Formats: sequence, C-alpha cells, structure tokens
Amino acid sequence: EVITLTGHSGSIWALAMNRKGRLISGSGDWTIKVWDTASGTCLKTLHGHSEHVRALAVNSKGQLISGSRENSIKVWDTDSGACLRTLLRDVYKRQEQ
Repeated sequence: EVITLTGHSGSIWALAMNRKGRLISGSGDWTIKVWDTASGTCLKTLHGHSEHVRALAVNSKGQLISGSRENSIKVWDTDSGACLRTLLRDVYKRQEQ
C-alpha cells in the first residue's frame, strides 16, 4: 500500500525513524514533521529552525537531533514537541592552530 504524506511546503531534505516506528522528515520549509506511517497522519510539527533542515538522527535516548543550514543543531523531545537544547556554531570566528 502506498501512502502519501502531505504537509510540508518545501522539499524534504532529511529523514529518520524513531524507536516508536514514526517517520520524521526535515524540510526546506524550516520544519520537522513526525508521521504515523500506518495512517499517513502528521502527528506533530516542530518549529525552531530558521533555514532548511538538512540532517536528522535519533540518539540513544530516543531524542531527535536536527541540523539546519543556519548552523544550528537542536535536540528535540518528539513526544512533546519541545526543543530541549540548541547548539550554535560560530562560523565567523576562525581559530589559528
């Protein structure tokens, strides 16, 4: 059976699957969506990035890690939709070695 997941307004750049079997997609519309693959329903939309979401992974605690073109990494609780932590990279400073 083919199910169409409708919801993002931009291209999909990243995919991950969490421990509960939910598909997670990161998009050029700056959002992350959590999907029920059985029904095709979007369970949650995560907002917080200000550029394309380019990378997704699930850590050993089951938390979602996302990376975006704005040089940030975010840690999410996909059940609540809460951003637990944001890591920023200072792209303007260069350290001499």
